Amino acid sequence: MQVRTVLHDHQDLRRKAEVAIRRLSELAEMDGSAVTVQNRTIKRSQAITEVADRLNKDEFVLAVVGEFSRGKSSLINSLLEQPALLPTSIEPSTAAITVLRYGEEQKISVDFTDGTSIDNVTPEGLSQYVLGQNLDGSEQMAEMTRKVVEAQKAGKLEKLAEEVLAQDATGPEVAGKRVKTVNILLPSTFLADGICLVDTPGIGSVNPQHGEATRGFINRADAVIFLINTDPVISQGECHFLAFLKDYVNRFLFVVTKIDRYTETERNQSVEYTRRTIEQYAGIASPQMYPLSAKMAQDARDAGDDAKFAASGFADFLQGLDVFLIRARGESFIREQVNNALAHLNDLRNACNVELQGLELSMEDLQTRIEATRPALVRAHGKGKDIMVSLERGVKRVQELIEGSGVGDMRLYYTIRDAVNAQLDAYEWKQLQAASQTIPLFVRDELQEALQKRLDAISHRVATLRIEIVDASRELVGIMSEELSGQFEAMRVPHQLDFKFDFDPDAFRADLQKVTTITIGGTLALSLGSLLAVGTGVGAVVLLGGLIAGHTVTSVYRNRVKDQLKQTLDPQLLEVIRTIYTNIREQVEANLREFRAEIDSLMESAIANVENTLERLDRQRKSAEFNSSERTEKLRGQQTALEEIESELSLVAGPGF
Repeated sequence: MQVRTVLHDHQDLRRKAEVAIRRLSELAEMDGSAVTVQNRTIKRSQAITEVADRLNKDEFVLAVVGEFSRGKSSLINSLLEQPALLPTSIEPSTAAITVLRYGEEQKISVDFTDGTSIDNVTPEGLSQYVLGQNLDGSEQMAEMTRKVVEAQKAGKLEKLAEEVLAQDATGPEVAGKRVKTVNILLPSTFLADGICLVDTPGIGSVNPQHGEATRGFINRADAVIFLINTDPVISQGECHFLAFLKDYVNRFLFVVTKIDRYTETERNQSVEYTRRTIEQYAGIASPQMYPLSAKMAQDARDAGDDAKFAASGFADFLQGLDVFLIRARGESFIREQVNNALAHLNDLRNACNVELQGLELSMEDLQTRIEATRPALVRAHGKGKDIMVSLERGVKRVQELIEGSGVGDMRLYYTIRDAVNAQLDAYEWKQLQAASQTIPLFVRDELQEALQKRLDAISHRVATLRIEIVDASRELVGIMSEELSGQFEAMRVPHQLDFKFDFDPDAFRADLQKVTTITIGGTLALSLGSLLAVGTGVGAVVLLGGLIAGHTVTSVYRNRVKDQLKQTLDPQLLEVIRTIYTNIREQVEANLREFRAEIDSLMESAIANVENTLERLDRQRKSAEFNSSERTEKLRGQQTALEEIESELSLVAGPGF
């Protein structure tokens, strides 16, 4: 079948980078130097090995999302070339998050929401943990329709409405332990490159916990494959969910499934309609879309039929997925690790050059030059402390800006509450049925507008602070290098200052907005979903109202439902606003805390690298056993090896990557 050359070439490049970086670690081990990483001093060789390990073990979470019966499990089975791995059904079935990672042998375990777990689940026993029944509420819909027909015949619609309204409104209880995640380790080539594939419960489940589980996991996803049927085409519920998801993750690949059931003309019409709908209603520009049939692809694999496999659309999807994965995580990730390694290589080369220069000096001249460096190093230590004090002051100013926004701002709460109530007042039955999807989106949009200026100010302040500190650090190390180079020509500014602290305020602003959306999804969406579930009193009334819309009794019950929704939302809106402010503060503080640790580590390492090199040179020259010729030959060999490694890594990180 398909030879996936794009991904294969990328993996080969990644492996070459890893091999070169591990070779660099071996040279660093011979050098014996140390670095400061997040307030801990470790051997430089260990720090470089950790870079190589990240290349080898980095995980990319790819979530497969869509409404029920879209073929998510079938698509995953086809991707892994194991048609019987995940249970599939023509009825809505998947009810649990299923996480698939690479393993040397297949192992299945299950985690429950109460914190317990079980291991060694058999493939045959998997279905009892991942499948659910009546997840789309079709049984309740059929039963309610039957009651409406009988009540209409008997002239007792009003009595039926009273009976439904009197039902318990607390929502259905879940019997027994609930599954949190099903974990599958699998010796699959698709997963071997650090891909973590996630099968999620379908959107629109009768159990609102399923939607919350999907939202919660997508918060950890790096990218999403979103499945849509050819017919029926993309639904309003899918558009609502996509509009919510785009704040969680910004990488989507869309798959239009089951194309084998329709003509080419019908497929093309469906794909184009879906594309326009996603752009217009979900706000995702130029969505990448792949029409395919997982069933046809599997049949083609079984029969060894290359033409049929191509006709299934799966070959084009695999090629597009590989490019998508590389662009989404591969290029920037590898370049970051290679640049990190090149920075260590530069420090090792500088140390090597300084030592070679020192070996050419007389003992008296060497001592004179080492002594001449000490004032510059002392000044560098002092200036480094001044920079950290300046950073601390800047952090406090950012914190004051956040606190000044008014945690638990009551005015904002009243504004949002009144807007939500007005929105609910205008809803008809059909809109009430979708309220668990539309109201959270409405609240998100209202809060976006209300918080826009504040979030812009915060992200701008953080960006300005980072730029100021990086510029001050670059200036300090540059001055230090200039002073030291008068004594030892090889002293240079660390490369980390040129690449490590890039900061995009717009991306950070998007992260702060993501905090807002996640908070709303985890509270309002879940609460409204629980209240409006078809197994609850309010949910049953909404379902009944939709079935008898236009009858004289419906307006009374519609208003009672709206009052119930308002009562539920009222305390939660205030809690959401308070939580959002808290989460924004924590997000900003975490960003600055990490930045502070990295700057501090870099400054300490830059100064310590010079001090350690000179101390070692001084110590070696004073040793009676020291052989200058042997040491010079060894350093020349290191120079050659470093040049070779730099050449290999530069090919990976260069503009042609």
